[in-house]
Amino acid sequence: MGMRLQGIDTKTRLSLFFVLLTATIGSSARATELWVEPGPPRELRRCGDGVLYELDAPYGPLLLARIRGTHYEMGRQYGCLLGDIILDVVKSITGSEDSEDNSEFSDAYLYLYPAVWKRLDPYVPERYLDEIRGISEGAEEAG
Repeated sequence: MGMRLQGIDTKTRLSLFFVLLTATIGSSARATELWVEPGPPRELRRCGDGVLYELDAPYGPLLLARIRGTHYEMGRQYGCLLGDIILDVVKSITGSEDSEDNSEFSDAYLYLYPAVWKRLDPYVPERYLDEIRGISEGAEEAG
């Protein structure tokens, strides 16, 4: 029989889930496959104090954003540097434009998102909200 989780609070259950997930992922990958020396970083663009680099990796290029400042400033740099990618992800999730493949997921997301955010909003620290505002404004600024 499996382990019973009755009487254990949700936070503890989630912590246990992530520990087990991490252990499973870690045991399924060999260390030699995980550690690869990346190529030299190439600077792609700058925005304020933020810089976006690209590194060559075995499974494709990796993007590395170096950001600094207040939470709002870091969010603005992040949005400015990665706004195009953020917009692509939002479009794929919400089903905007050409992504008709995931219409059921998009409908569910658009239906559930406001309710989920309403429940989480009181618990989100103001500094994270500042960062989110910065991301939005930076992405808008980048076009």
